This record gives sequence, structure tokens and C-alpha cells, in this order.
Amino acid sequence: MDFEEGFQQTTPLGFMNTETLCVIIEKIMEGKSMKKKEYKDRLIELLNEGIEELTTDQVIHKTKLLIFEYEKKQAYSTENKGRPWTDEELRVVLSFAATKENILKLAKGFKCSYGSMDYCQ
Repeated sequence: MDFEEGFQQTTPLGFMNTETLCVIIEKIMEGKSMKKKEYKDRLIELLNEGIEELTTDQVIHKTKLLIFEYEKKQAYSTENKGRPWTDEELRVVLSFAATKENILKLAKGFKCSYGSMDYCQ
């Protein structure tokens, strides 16, 4: 992945400096992981560059949505998928606000699929 320095490339987040993005992508493709500090610094650098025509609040909101989508796609145990719910489990589920974040959190906690949690809410 060779891009000219400073070239603005369209990414899922909009237009960003691809030099930083490419370093992250190349490390992932090579199977190399970054140190925590390096990862944090590069992520902050990307966030500071912003997204074309979006305010800082909009960039933060978009980033949270992308992180949620990333987390949702990660594998987690669904060993209880299809099992009937107990009354106590239903009380717990129904005590939470029906947000995407809570549904994902409960699905992971009860080891069932995201869709079955969505159905309970």
C-alpha cells in the first residue's frame, strides 16, 4: 500500500491522511501488533485530523459507532443460544434500557446471540 505522502484517501471515517492509516493497516496485514502507547498515539492522531466537514462531536459519534460495529463482529460464546430464558434472566434483561450497547453487553453476558437479546427487549 503505497500512497503519496499527505494524499487524502476515502476511508470508512471519511477523508484522512493515509500515511498514518496505511501504517496501521500494513502492521495488521503483516500480523504485527502495535504497542499500547503506539496504538493510542496513532488513534489520537487520526482523531485529531478529523473527518472532512464533520465537527469534533460528529467525529466522536462516528468513531463510537465504528467501535460498536467492530465489537459486534467479534466472536463470543453463544453456548446458550436457543435455550429458554428463566424468569430471573428476563428480569435482568428487561431492567436495562433497550440500547444497542446494552443488548450487546447482555448477549455476551448471557452467552446468547445478539438477535435473541434484541428479541427480548
